Amino acid sequence: PYPCQFCDKSFSRLSYLKHHEQSHSDKLPFKCTYCSRLFKHKRSRDRHIKLHTGDKKYHCSECDAAFSRSDHLKIHLKTHTSNKPYK
Repeated sequence: PYPCQFCDKSFSRLSYLKHHEQSHSDKLPFKCTYCSRLFKHKRSRDRHIKLHTGDKKYHCSECDAAFSRSDHLKIHLKTHTSNKPYK
């Protein structure tokens, strides 16, 4: 295992450790080219950029709504069920 030098977590792969250790850093090396927002992880920046580009490949099967992220679609789908947990 690869232990984190900053906390008690350990990881099965070195790449997982390196990604995790970025969370302990104050550095924000990844910048959005649209709004200049900064991110610790490239993946977070890339996911954020989809909000600017209008790339909406996740479509609701119940209505015309479309989303750039699958987790946003999942949240939206709950509006079509009779189960309303937030009422």
